Amino acid sequence: PILAIVCTFGMPAAIVITALVTQSRMQRQRLEMLMAERRLLIEKGVTDLPPLDLTDPRRGSRRYGTLVWGMVLIALALGVSLAGYLGGGGVHGHETAGPVLGFLGLALVGIHFAVRAYERADEKREQAALEQSQPVDDKTFDDAK
Repeated sequence: PILAIVCTFGMPAAIVITALVTQSRMQRQRLEMLMAERRLLIEKGVTDLPPLDLTDPRRGSRRYGTLVWGMVLIALALGVSLAGYLGGGGVHGHETAGPVLGFLGLALVGIHFAVRAYERADEKREQAALEQSQPVDDKTFDDAK
């Protein structure tokens, strides 16, 4: 019984820890590669370097993660409910599994659209701030004289 408890909780924890450590190492290696590349450019005399881009290149592929998983859970809910309905009561547990999966899926889809709306509002705020901080053209001063 003790081994079962340790394996039940220890294995998922070990998997999560391994994934986090691997991700951290990959980020560190990417940063070291970018810094080495930058160092070489500076040594060669290139002084007009763009700002260092530290964003995760995989970010775009994760952008729709909640939407995808929400749709998957909704499809699972429909499948489980349909199997329970067509099975004539042979499948037990569909009474709760279908709606639970469905509501989880709807929650994830809702989270996706809420986050997307928040990101759009944030982008609009940033754009407005950039427009206000733009330097005024000399032409504007000439027209005012």
